[in-house]
Amino acid sequence: MTVLADTIPMDPMKFIDFYFSTPSDSPIRTSSRMWMKSDYKTDFERYSHTTNLINRARLLPDHSFITIREQTSESDHLRVWTALWPNDGKPPPTLTADKVSNKDITPLLLSTMDLPVICQEWWEPLSERPFGTCHWEPEAMQEKSKKLQEDIVKRLEPIFQYQQRVFCFALLFFGHAARILRVDRSGIIATKLIDCYTGQTSLLFEFLRRYSRATLEQRGFDPTVQAIPHDSALAQEMRGRAEVRAGESEGAAYARSLFAQSLSERWPWWKYRVDDATCGERFFLVAQPHDLISSRLIGRGMRGYIALDAADLDAPPVFFKDTWRWADDKFTVEGTTLATLNQAGVRFVPTLVCHGDVAKQRTRTLENWKLSWGSWRTDLDEKKPLEHVHYRIVVKEVCKQLKEFTNGRMLAYGFWCCITAHSDAWKVGIMHGDISSGNLMFYYDDATETWCGMLIDWEVARRITQAHDEDTLAACVGTIQFKSVAVSEGRSENYLEDELESFFWVFVFFVLRFLPHNAEDLTKLFDQLFNTRSDDSLYAEFKGQCVYDGDILAQWHECFKIFWQNEGEDAPVNRDHPLNTVHARIMSWLHSHRRRFWPKPPGHKALSSHKAILDLFKCSSPSAEQDWPIADKTADQLKVPRKLVKPPSPKQLTAKGRKSARLAAGAAARDEALGTPHKPEKRVARAKTRKDSVKARKRARR
Repeated sequence: MTVLADTIPMDPMKFIDFYFSTPSDSPIRTSSRMWMKSDYKTDFERYSHTTNLINRARLLPDHSFITIREQTSESDHLRVWTALWPNDGKPPPTLTADKVSNKDITPLLLSTMDLPVICQEWWEPLSERPFGTCHWEPEAMQEKSKKLQEDIVKRLEPIFQYQQRVFCFALLFFGHAARILRVDRSGIIATKLIDCYTGQTSLLFEFLRRYSRATLEQRGFDPTVQAIPHDSALAQEMRGRAEVRAGESEGAAYARSLFAQSLSERWPWWKYRVDDATCGERFFLVAQPHDLISSRLIGRGMRGYIALDAADLDAPPVFFKDTWRWADDKFTVEGTTLATLNQAGVRFVPTLVCHGDVAKQRTRTLENWKLSWGSWRTDLDEKKPLEHVHYRIVVKEVCKQLKEFTNGRMLAYGFWCCITAHSDAWKVGIMHGDISSGNLMFYYDDATETWCGMLIDWEVARRITQAHDEDTLAACVGTIQFKSVAVSEGRSENYLEDELESFFWVFVFFVLRFLPHNAEDLTKLFDQLFNTRSDDSLYAEFKGQCVYDGDILAQWHECFKIFWQNEGEDAPVNRDHPLNTVHARIMSWLHSHRRRFWPKPPGHKALSSHKAILDLFKCSSPSAEQDWPIADKTADQLKVPRKLVKPPSPKQLTAKGRKSARLAAGAAARDEALGTPHKPEKRVARAKTRKDSVKARKRARR
């Protein structure tokens, strides 16, 4: 859940004067009260009554506050939307009726709404502190405050998801009282309560009067983006470039097909401007965002598009990313990093087209936070909002997700390519910083006519010399599900080993989902390894135990095994899958490093360089003579019902599974030192046999 920074509310008049110029004419005179009802039967009634009172003042020419309802799968109160709409772009009557319509509101219609309104019931604790909770508050009060934050964020997210916004203003009503909000990618700035029962309504109306006279840029709309009407000549040009051309490569045809899919009539189409320091202004045409879209209100708000270069519409589509990067000077801008990697000849990384910050657009929540608390609250430094800078980057390659591999060999080759990119970048002195499932992709290489792996998203990359600087935000970045055990526990000593271990957990992530294997209780195993949690230590505890035991299935008294089974076959073939060697060898390296054998086997430093892991995945290259299954990819096994096996208790784990798996992992490390092949299933079986015989002798003595 998004947590809003706790700030001291601003005086309403100072807030209005700070963000809007003072008009030359006299302040507006209105009634001293807004007769708000104390109770409402439905959310629709609450929103309609509140906005009708505002509309009667007629402060916004050519605009009206309109309450709509849509058919969604959410709870009933989330179907209600209220916002300021232009009179020439009002929602259809079916959406503004008292009864729920079966017609949903499209992103195209949401892109035209302006000033959102949020209505909540009166709650006394919110009279002083609009956001945030304190440890001295009762637990029930903290929980209610968090739910209120979540509801406010959900109602504001569509503004930033479907529109081109730098920030937006909003009205927040608590019964008969109101606050004015300013929202950006760092957080929310709020005014003190405006009591509509005690004659303060003039403050609210003064804000609306100045808002009506403000420019679109002052209201928070991005001036560097232009809407493309669906019936315009430019839109027709976009439709004409969506057809696959004869003679195009497979990669260009794939990119063009994705662009054709993005031309949805339900979504707004845009013309973006990119201010590049080298080549100046460039323009790109986009429609519906691609798979990479972030709906979270607070954060980087990254949106990815398949785009056409407006200067050369016949060229193959490119990938366009619009995001809000962290304003930390110790993070290298992604475009600068890619330019360095491209110049150094690093393989399997995106090719930079252009990039640049957007018209000096920065978030301002941190500025208000500093004014609110001053320098005397140093204990709140960890909770202060982060400053973000609006940023755009365009790269040549249009990639497809790693989960779209066709067989295990293609998956392994993708990993080899991405680790090669990481190795080449490491030699240049750059570490990636966020090895995760979404940052390993496939792209089509025209030279080899093969789908190769590509390591993308270098926006949190940094110089290796800065990796140990604990004062930077870099210590907190990365995807929590794939962090190494050492990083999750806060005791990292070697960042290369940590990043290579992250590659291993991404490998396990895809193998568990898309290849046949012997993990029966997959849902529980996947939940313990990868499902989202808020605490790094929960991941580190289970992953650390897996590494210590030498296998991810130790608690089920088994060794993980991938089956040689092609699609359509009822049973696996009695052959060892090549990826079993990859999994067992890397796990033995992690195990020997964590257990710290003495004398230490050669494997304990295998992840201190890229060579060993690259040699391990090299068997998947197209030129390798290794035998592989042709079609061993399965449907996503997390969505297929599987037989669940009750896991043993912690006491049983200590007595049974962990010891057997440790014996197997130790044997693997010794076998590697001696150069003999490792057969984990036989080692575990032998260990169980010895254990059973010892128990039998003990029973005989009794």
